[in-house]
Amino acid sequence: MGSYVYTYSKRWPTATMVLHNYRRGYGLGYDSVSDDYKLVLIDDTLELGDISIVYSMKRNYWEWSRIPLDLFMLEARGSFVEGFLNWGSGRNIVAFALDTEEFCQVPLPNGIKGLALMNVGVLGGCLMMTHANISESKRNVWVMKDYMVKDSWSKLYVLPSVPIKVIDQISSE
Repeated sequence: MGSYVYTYSKRWPTATMVLHNYRRGYGLGYDSVSDDYKLVLIDDTLELGDISIVYSMKRNYWEWSRIPLDLFMLEARGSFVEGFLNWGSGRNIVAFALDTEEFCQVPLPNGIKGLALMNVGVLGGCLMMTHANISESKRNVWVMKDYMVKDSWSKLYVLPSVPIKVIDQISSE
């Protein structure tokens, strides 16, 4: 698969950007401040590195900006909570504020650091995270009861990881 070449309107840089053949992330959410639904695409360009491409349905307009955060092992689907789209990555949870169109990091529970398998979702209207260090054989399920409040994380479950043998058997069937 090759790369795609896009040329953009006046809001885009004058140079043509070459995007890789995949989107690194995406999400759709509602911005209550501007009463607008926004589609966010996260992509990787050869010239600019990681960028966000935001489509405003109300304005019918695309805008882009560089992303100043570490997106190592970013999961594809963003989860919408409290006006933010959230993605798990290998080292952190990345959030995009739909009202200000800025990226930030969600504070992690105490003791979580380093390279990990991290996924986010929504559970009961709260941000939920599954987390497993690369070397561990278990996955922890956490819920952030008050969004963006570090001390509001609560561990719900500890799940055993699926053994590689089981995954291999399922994929060969």
